[in-house]
Amino acid sequence: MQLSTPVEELPKIGEKIKKRLKKLGINTVGELLFYFPKGYQDFSKIKLIKDLKLNEKACIAGKITEINFERSPRKKMVLIRALIKDESGTIQAIWFNQPYLVKILRKGDKILLAGRVNFSKENIYLSPIAYEKIKNEEPLHLGRIVPIYNQTAGLSSRWLRSILKPLVLYFKDKIPETIPKIIRKQYNILPVSEALFQIHFPDSLEKAEKAKERFAFEELFFVSIFNLKKKYELSKFKAPTFLIKTELIQDFINSLPFN
Repeated sequence: MQLSTPVEELPKIGEKIKKRLKKLGINTVGELLFYFPKGYQDFSKIKLIKDLKLNEKACIAGKITEINFERSPRKKMVLIRALIKDESGTIQAIWFNQPYLVKILRKGDKILLAGRVNFSKENIYLSPIAYEKIKNEEPLHLGRIVPIYNQTAGLSSRWLRSILKPLVLYFKDKIPETIPKIIRKQYNILPVSEALFQIHFPDSLEKAEKAKERFAFEELFFVSIFNLKKKYELSKFKAPTFLIKTELIQDFINSLPFN
């Protein structure tokens, strides 16, 4: 696989996804790899249920001890209610109009949940904005600094993260370095392999900023190199010499029928 490989050759990318990616200006693997996030959400701090506060957005980790599907007769709304338990306590999570979740989330599943802590007439509950099952590998969508991308219909940030993670890992040490080591050291610039990983999946917000600095520096660096090259090329050309024949010019002036 090369940076010039068409995106449709990647797994899980058919004709529909190809057209959606094209709307974002993405036609090749390289363009997908260098499609950087527009921002980040910090879900790296996992709170205990007992420490949750009303109206705050928080991320928790726990086990589903109960999950039910309900229909609200008054508002014709589908509700998914789940009890989430951690070492400190239990809280109810409520999803609205997402019936497909009962096929994905099951009793006994260990999950990460991020959402807003709300209050109803009955009790405090969590209104989730994102979830992720806890598996053996490092979490991708929660429990970390999460990249947020500009999106188009049918392509969510969640999907982009899933497709980008294996690509970033595959190309991490295959992208050629473009900034000389002496320049990187002088300006404290990240190497391209580290910057590419940190801009998509940063270990911290500070690392994300350092990655953005690297690619911004790289752009300015090459603009400067291009301008210096053009300046050097122009310096090798000498302007042609023009001989000024003053007598001929004066004769022409004298021949004019006006002063």
